[in-house]
Amino acid sequence: MGELYDQFIARTDIDIHKWHHYFPIYEKWFERYCGKAPRMLEIGVQNGGSARLFADWLGEGTHVTGADIDPVCAQHAIAGKIDILIGDQADVAFLDRLIARHGPWDIILDDGGHTNNQIITSFQRLFPHLKEGGTYLIEDTHAHWMGGKYRDHPRGLSVVSMVADLFDNMHRWSGDKDQFINWHVPPELRPKTTPAPYLTRHVAGVHLYDSVIVVEKARREEPYSEGRRAGEPRVTNYRLKGM
Repeated sequence: MGELYDQFIARTDIDIHKWHHYFPIYEKWFERYCGKAPRMLEIGVQNGGSARLFADWLGEGTHVTGADIDPVCAQHAIAGKIDILIGDQADVAFLDRLIARHGPWDIILDDGGHTNNQIITSFQRLFPHLKEGGTYLIEDTHAHWMGGKYRDHPRGLSVVSMVADLFDNMHRWSGDKDQFINWHVPPELRPKTTPAPYLTRHVAGVHLYDSVIVVEKARREEPYSEGRRAGEPRVTNYRLKGM
């Protein structure tokens, strides 16, 4: 474990509830923002301890926006450091207000209501407002297996189908059989750019852990597969050389 975990164990001045095995995941994906005054959105404020822990660990200049459906959570705001907005993360109008007032963010952490509708609606609306190079982390995805109120998406979608959709979008270019031959041609020699969905162009990676999903955001370009023969100079289009 690292410094964030040590602070979690040592601090007695905050009310907080966390799974211990989440801390290596937080540290792996969030540590690079330490000392860089990141902007963070945390969905799910509860007692405010998590927002304070992350704000202090990430360092001076960090700004955390907290969102929660419970009006009581508004009391956990700290001027200049933590803002709290009250609303339902499955309400697109609320998410739009959140974006307009506080976006974009370097980190988005979804520790909200954990229902399929809340998770999927939030991701679809908020991911475009995550900065390039940012990290979107969804936790407590084990709630999916509990069924009942957690399986509430109006079209029957789930966190599992969401991950499958992200997988499909990441492979939209390389998985297109009709376009596959284009990826062996240098980009500057291709006749035109192949249209691709937003997620194809911006989801750099999807990482699955016990009860946690991490989505990396980074601008992606069309793939290019280049080959060459040992001892021969590099060629502009190796298909023409019989490769």
